[in-house]
Amino acid sequence: MVIDGHSFLFNVPELSKKHGALPRKARGILIHFLQQVQDYSGSKVSLVFDGKRQKHDVVQEKGAVEVWYAEEHQTADALIERAVGSYKRPAEITVVTADQQERLTVEALGACWMSPECFMSWVESVCPPRTTNLLNRC
Repeated sequence: MVIDGHSFLFNVPELSKKHGALPRKARGILIHFLQQVQDYSGSKVSLVFDGKRQKHDVVQEKGAVEVWYAEEHQTADALIERAVGSYKRPAEITVVTADQQERLTVEALGACWMSPECFMSWVESVCPPRTTNLLNRC
């Protein structure tokens, strides 16, 4: 799964409220949440953000959710599209975004699409309740 980070943050109410006041904390909560989803579901998760990565934002460890930051001259959408377009079996990739233009693009490239709301429903069906509770406590 590839998650469009800011699209997800702005379309999940618990995270959207937090992002307005504390954007770095909201990203950290999202990363922790997605790590739990990856661990319980067994689905590899990659998270893509617009903007430059801050050195202290992410530590990549083995088995950790992969976090990508677009360079100044790129967008998260461009990174997502490049990843989908270069994958040998794009139908195996699900892109989670609320951006309808991005939806059309990734579907045209052969990937699947899921809205943030559908993703949250999927999480509730495959992960223990304490996983979704992470967002309710933020």
